Amino acid sequence: MAPPPCDTLPLHDGRGSTLLESRARMQRRRRRLAAQQVGSPSDEFNLEERFEADFAMHLQKDLKSKGMHEFDERASQGSRPTLRRLKYLVKWGHWQLLAYTDAQPDLRMAVLDAVARAFSPWVQRSYLLNTRQSWVALDTEAEMREVSQHLAPLKSWLQHRASMRAIEEATQAVGVAALLGAVEVKHVNVCRVVFATLLETADFFEVATEASSPKPSRNSKEGRLFHGISAIKAIVERPDVVHAVAHFTPGPHRASTAGPPGLPASPSPTSPSTSPSQQSVFMVPPEGAEDEVGGSESDLDYYSCSDSDSEAPLARPLWPTMSDTAIDSEGASPFERRSELFPYGEGAHTWRPAEPSSFSVRAATYLKDRRKMPAAFSMLDLVSVEMLHIGPTGAVPRIAMHSDFYPAWARRNGDRRFFFVQNFILPGYQAVLIGALDPEALWLKGGTPQARVWQRFLDMSLDQHKSSLKTIVSIEEGPWLVRRAVPKKPLLAGKQLKTQTYYIPKDHFEVVMDVSSGGKAEQVAVHLVMKALKNLKLSMAILIEGKAEDELPEALLWCGSFSYVDTAKLRCPRAI
Repeated sequence: MAPPPCDTLPLHDGRGSTLLESRARMQRRRRRLAAQQVGSPSDEFNLEERFEADFAMHLQKDLKSKGMHEFDERASQGSRPTLRRLKYLVKWGHWQLLAYTDAQPDLRMAVLDAVARAFSPWVQRSYLLNTRQSWVALDTEAEMREVSQHLAPLKSWLQHRASMRAIEEATQAVGVAALLGAVEVKHVNVCRVVFATLLETADFFEVATEASSPKPSRNSKEGRLFHGISAIKAIVERPDVVHAVAHFTPGPHRASTAGPPGLPASPSPTSPSTSPSQQSVFMVPPEGAEDEVGGSESDLDYYSCSDSDSEAPLARPLWPTMSDTAIDSEGASPFERRSELFPYGEGAHTWRPAEPSSFSVRAATYLKDRRKMPAAFSMLDLVSVEMLHIGPTGAVPRIAMHSDFYPAWARRNGDRRFFFVQNFILPGYQAVLIGALDPEALWLKGGTPQARVWQRFLDMSLDQHKSSLKTIVSIEEGPWLVRRAVPKKPLLAGKQLKTQTYYIPKDHFEVVMDVSSGGKAEQVAVHLVMKALKNLKLSMAILIEGKAEDELPEALLWCGSFSYVDTAKLRCPRAI
């Protein structure tokens, strides 16, 4: 059962104050008691004991009047998310914030809400344990340890740059709305749910934000947590914000534009600043999605996604090559041995051509009506697919010129066809897909749209290649998070990745893309895919974008399918 929103739980006083206002009254009561403290060593109990006893008495009355016993029973019946679920949500939240770097601020606020709302039952659990311990002699050490374990992922999430920026952006949005008298439901929810949960989490782990404390650098994890929490404290203590939240009454015009509790107002579908992908991409992981990952809890660890601004390449494992000799004792080359380990076929750890009609391409009338249609055919024959470990000498930059790959092997065996080589360099791995041109192909004859776009592409410059070659990836089977991270839509990857092309007329055309050169969101998506390869069935298509009427309809260059790739079976190419 999904946990109810934080501000609907009975952590209120008789005036309907939320956890945030109750927390502020605790601080004011502490200051009044401090002013009354005599400081005599003969006092029966010190200031902290007086404060706890006094506050516990008042809170106990409030909790009893609001049905706290009923809430405590609900909490004990499993309404709090599991640790596995919470780890999964922070992993999703980290990727989603990176993916929304250039999107509308409301989407990043929605991510903050979704993550914080999941942790709010555990925050309230810690609140209750502290309070119960104040008026009843209970040993809550084991229960508090459990709370600490479940809140730790949220604390770590708050230490990332993307989270800090989203928090500061949310505080600015609330501040501006209060200043202009334009507070909406989303602003109230972010104060009552998101900010309250994050503040209590910081207090639980005793994150120092006092003015007298030395301010840590924003470039450190502790510094990012410090500055994020400080920004929240500054905004919730502003008198105009306090007044606006306390006296907020949603009107009909606000209710009509606000989304679900905690989510931002839905942008207009016709808004020019909102792309279709931004409108449709936000979706909180459904219950049970965390169980699709499989394996141990470490599979849910998103902290391997670097939060550094350094462009240094990720560490790459070194694996032994198949052989440093051109031919083994049985007369097989290293390329042939690797092909046996990752064969053409139907089962797990295999590859094969995909069905072209499973991909949508621009129809002949696309420039007039934006219509797309299933691809009719592939222009090239997919003849080789390889997944390799990158060896000690690094990635192979020119597959077509290397003696231990399909082009050289095919030439030795009399194949004189033109090859199109797609060379993806991944963190620790290399993916090579090769298509061959049939000189008797029907689309090459009679001045077809495909023949025109093909010849124009070969004659293009590097920059034109980057803006014309499209990639479509389809996750057919796999975990929910991976399917969300890799949507099935055309992507001009050359405009986002470091790309180089090589063209030797009548011999080959090679495209080299360094996938690790993409932005943070792309790197996280690649990390998710590579981590889940053994549980994935995916298809990929490459095509040249038809930009003129005489280049339509589009056709695929080639498309391939890969099933449940086991990276333990991959090898390195032979060094040359």
